[in-house]
Amino acid sequence: MFGQRTISLAAFLVLSSEALAATHKVVVGGPGLLTYVPSSVEAAAGDIIEFDFLARNHTLTQSSFDTPCSASAGGVDSGFRPNIENVAGKQIFTYTVTNISPAWFFCGQGAHCEAGMVFAVNPGNKFAEYVAKATGASPPASPPTSTSTVTPTPSSTSSPTAAPVTHKVVVGGPGLLTYVPSSVEAAAGDIIEFDFLARNHTLTQSSFDTPCSASAGGVDSGFRPNIENVAGKQIFTYTVTNTSPAWFFCGQGTHCKAGMVFAVNPGNKFAEYVAKATSASTPTPTASPTPSSTPSPTAAPVTHKVIVGGPGQLTYVPSSVEAVAGDIIEFNILARNHTVTQSSFDTPCSASAGGVTSGFRPNLDNVSGKQIFTYTVVDSSPAWFFCDQGTHCESGMVFAVNPGSKFADYLAKANGTTTPSGNATIVTPDIPAYTGSASSRAAPWAMAGVAGLLAFFL
Repeated sequence: MFGQRTISLAAFLVLSSEALAATHKVVVGGPGLLTYVPSSVEAAAGDIIEFDFLARNHTLTQSSFDTPCSASAGGVDSGFRPNIENVAGKQIFTYTVTNISPAWFFCGQGAHCEAGMVFAVNPGNKFAEYVAKATGASPPASPPTSTSTVTPTPSSTSSPTAAPVTHKVVVGGPGLLTYVPSSVEAAAGDIIEFDFLARNHTLTQSSFDTPCSASAGGVDSGFRPNIENVAGKQIFTYTVTNTSPAWFFCGQGTHCKAGMVFAVNPGNKFAEYVAKATSASTPTPTASPTPSSTPSPTAAPVTHKVIVGGPGQLTYVPSSVEAVAGDIIEFNILARNHTVTQSSFDTPCSASAGGVTSGFRPNLDNVSGKQIFTYTVVDSSPAWFFCDQGTHCESGMVFAVNPGSKFADYLAKANGTTTPSGNATIVTPDIPAYTGSASSRAAPWAMAGVAGLLAFFL
């Protein structure tokens, strides 16, 4: 009798612990996206994190805080999860949290980690520093520890002796429409410090159901121009008043519709909030965005850096940038042999007459800096580009300047030109081969002749 009671009690405790475990949902990647959404979660031991891998092919690989882009021996690794068709639910990987210590992860695909594709469990206020370590950027400048704007009253904290935590968030940056991290879990009295980088963004409060519309009487930082991209120049602080979810977005142009949103205490609702924002029919009627459309007369142009290709990679990283007239885009073309060729939105894989083209840039030894191509932005209109090598464009190797919310459409048009087979976008080497077809994109190799092909391979 006693033994049966003991077994029943043990079973009850197991079932109870399973019932109390929370499931956190994270969306990985998507057309043109190198993101985990949300980029971090706060979880208890026993909680489950469900990763839904979208296009094109990513991993969840555990690392350490000090070496973000190197796999930890014996750490968690999902392996590559190809999802060329971008079907939600096709590639699900679950991870059970074992304790409340921080855990650090990255995408092991090509240079995705170096482009900022990282994730963390229970990072506290260290996530922005982890991102900086991954991308090689300088960490945001730390402000003085004592400031009149960050001292809550004793009644706003859950305990008279509890000190408020300051969470740091980096907003924007050259070509970036992001809050990093994209959400935080905070207690009443905690402070969130937003460091606004290039070019000109806001932190504007909304509701969960209308992500891209400002809430009447809600928090609003106003526009924070930082053309020079100086960390610490534009700091805005927000004191958390309670533990309820709070939703925010960038009120600049179509930034919200492009996914530039943020949340405090979102629980497992952040991915849904992002989905609502990116499917919004109209941007928020906010103040005029003219401060970002033209830099000040003395502002120096910004140089945006893009990595092209790499071993087994058919990517531009990042896949798009937001830039103004005079900005420079520096393409670092890696293995094996790619181009930057201008097209139109409606015909992504056809070169525009008189458009920009880098020509083929072979880099078989994959030496960074060996093949650099620079492009100067002439205006703020969208500009569309693709790789003219073989079927790279049809496999999704496209790039855009100032695409607004149209990049996913452009990518879909490129993918629909012809249907790539299997997982060719990830595993095929980027070696040109003349097949004898009439395709204009094979013409440069046909004209090069047999001698040219032999010289390329040797």
